[in-house]
This record gives sequence, C-alpha cells and structure tokens, in this order.
Amino acid sequence: GGPAPAVPPRWTSIAPSGGGISLTLTGAPNAQLTVQVSANLTAAWQDLGPVNLNGSGSGTFTDPGLVATNQVRFYRTKE
Repeated sequence: GGPAPAVPPRWTSIAPSGGGISLTLTGAPNAQLTVQVSANLTAAWQDLGPVNLNGSGSGTFTDPGLVATNQVRFYRTKE
C-alpha cells in the first residue's frame, strides 16, 4: 500500500520559439512547478515563472528573452 512514488520532473526538449526558447518537461500528472534560472551553476537561482503539468504529466515553459539576448542560462524546477 501507500502512496505512489513521486515522479521527478525531467526536461525532455528545448527548441527556439520566436525570440525565446521553449522548454518541455515531464513529471507527475497535474504537478505545479516553478522554473528557476541561473547564469551559472554557482550563482543564486531565481524564480522565472510557473509551469503546470497536464494530466499526462507533460508541460511547456517559454523563456521569451533568451535567444534575443544570447545569454547562457541554466534551468531547474522546484515544487
């Protein structure tokens, strides 16, 4: 018995989208996550925005300014 194990979020694709970038991830169905960004892996992480996964556990987040500014960015999610 007991609850089903949590499904950790995982990035599955990254693609240009207009002047930005579209990030697709999978995880637990209907999960509500926050996408965080950092300029490098030792800098502080900043909340960038929410992403809600659908009933199949899939969702997409778009970072609209990434391509236009040529920034290097690292992404992660948190619950």
